[in-house]
Amino acid sequence: MNSNEIKVTEIRITWSESRNFDQPIIIKRKTTENIWAEAEYHLRNLAYAEEDKPHQGYAKTDVYIIYADGYEYRARCDLKHPNQPDNDTNLRKHILYHMRFHAGALGPTEIPSHMTWELYQSILEDYGKETQQEAIVFLDNYEI
Repeated sequence: MNSNEIKVTEIRITWSESRNFDQPIIIKRKTTENIWAEAEYHLRNLAYAEEDKPHQGYAKTDVYIIYADGYEYRARCDLKHPNQPDNDTNLRKHILYHMRFHAGALGPTEIPSHMTWELYQSILEDYGKETQQEAIVFLDNYEI
């Protein structure tokens, strides 16, 4: 972990298809000991609303992570029933995977199962070097 990394100051859960969502949730670093844990607690709570669909569907959820330098990272999390694999309630894991994907840092066994290595390389090429470089800079400089 980089001691000079740019810290998260606020996490906002602004919208969700979850039946448990009724208003935006705003978590500020200065009012909580662990901003990531609190955000993930709220995401799990939203995911539990999917209890009656344990084998299908998900609740699309918008999350904004605001950093000390003003940068805003937007995540679209797919909250599934907590018993389902690939449940986006682990926000740090979600962001790290997404940024590593765009940075071209995934290995052949880490790409999504529906994707071939060739397709991943083609997607990276389509995104372009600028997107790849932005993801690398993010991974090197921002708290996850």
